[in-house]
Amino acid sequence: MDTIPSRRSFPRPGPCASVSPGQGWPQAAGQTDSRKAREAEEGTLLGFGPGGFSTFQLMFAAVPLFMIAIAGWGLVSVARRRADANRIVRVGQRVQGKVITAYVGQSGSGDNRQTYIVETIEFMTLDGRTVRASPTYSDVGLTDRGGMFVTVVYDPQDPSRFLAPQDGQELRMRGHGVQIGVRVFIILFALFFLVSSQLMFFSFTSLLDR
Repeated sequence: MDTIPSRRSFPRPGPCASVSPGQGWPQAAGQTDSRKAREAEEGTLLGFGPGGFSTFQLMFAAVPLFMIAIAGWGLVSVARRRADANRIVRVGQRVQGKVITAYVGQSGSGDNRQTYIVETIEFMTLDGRTVRASPTYSDVGLTDRGGMFVTVVYDPQDPSRFLAPQDGQELRMRGHGVQIGVRVFIILFALFFLVSSQLMFFSFTSLLDR
């Protein structure tokens, strides 16, 4: 005689759990919040601001930019003095003058101290005006020319601006080549430091975003 299997009872499926829009699973939401908290903590330690730039990044950019500005200003000043001296030589009038006084002057301090001769020269312009002043630019160094007659090249528009080249022909401004070379080196070094530091920070922030 066949046996009819007993009927088993199964629990009825309950209603499906609904997830409101914008609400994630509890575990995923916890992991996301933990990751955001960790990134916020790392950003705070590094000083990251709202724009994504850290205090260290801005500092490493400001220092080389300041160096570039100072060196660039010095480079422009040296170039202007050289161009002005060349202009006086090119358009100036040549007359004879006499070195009335010559004394030792100093500039700078410490290792940057420079010693040179300061001259007072008297000469007469081609239109009869007498000028007694110190040259606008000088290349005599420590050569004492007191009481000597020298060649003077003055600006016709402003005779108080004049030169008294040591060789009587062209002004040889000593040290300008060294000054230009030092400033160019500072600018190149600051640019290298700026680019390297910013690339380093960008690489580090990209690692934090992973």
